[in-house]
Amino acid sequence: MLHNTLSISDYLDNISNEQESLVALLNKVCKKIAPVWPLENFVAVNPYLGLTDKKFGNVAQELADAGGIQMTLPAAFYLQKIQEGKISHKDLANALKKNNESTSVNEFINAINKDLDKNTVKSPVATVADIATQVTQKDWNRFVTSRISVWASSYFDNGQAIWTAADKNEGLFASWKAEAEVDHTPELTGLKGFRKLAKALPHNPIEAIQTALDKLEVPEEGLPLYLHRILLRVGGWSAYVARLDWDSELYGDKGGKLIELLAVLTCWEAC
Repeated sequence: MLHNTLSISDYLDNISNEQESLVALLNKVCKKIAPVWPLENFVAVNPYLGLTDKKFGNVAQELADAGGIQMTLPAAFYLQKIQEGKISHKDLANALKKNNESTSVNEFINAINKDLDKNTVKSPVATVADIATQVTQKDWNRFVTSRISVWASSYFDNGQAIWTAADKNEGLFASWKAEAEVDHTPELTGLKGFRKLAKALPHNPIEAIQTALDKLEVPEEGLPLYLHRILLRVGGWSAYVARLDWDSELYGDKGGKLIELLAVLTCWEAC
């Protein structure tokens, strides 16, 4: 059943003054996701396309926080190369100077060795699903990712499947919302009242994101990292949708499908 005939472009064309800052933030976060093309017409894309305005170290820190992504080999690898002489003290001195570091080479090596002794691996910023997994010892993160993937594979199916469940005549968020309202799986798994909560969500994906964020009470300064984190939770789908936006924008459209996917992700967190 068709719940809503408005597209994301319609919503973006009619945002309120109160929504302007949120939409600007959503667009900024979505630009961090590089698009990916299907195999039949694959195009190689810099995976850091949306982060090229930042320094390598800052990007490495952001991706580690947002998705547990490591842009370098472990520090132990480089220490071994130093011991083998393949990385010289002169190389290190030049690198430290280039980055305006006042630390000496020996102090730098000692600091790395101390970090290795601690044997700590920093985890990405926690989502609600992450915390629920820790508290209940039930893998909610995997469950949420699985449910999103099941819906997305149906919605974006291009004829491979014999039967598809998602209504492609609706927008991305509207399709997910309509399916979530009748999906018994979350409640059978333990998410009581999921269908009722999904039904109560606004049809407008931007309003739905605001509703979810208000409920989650994510600090304003942490929103960019949090939103980036949940996009990377389903990185493959995020990159696929980013490509759809890329194509739309080439023809003068506003895109916005990745914002709709963010609405799905934030609402899952809030429900």
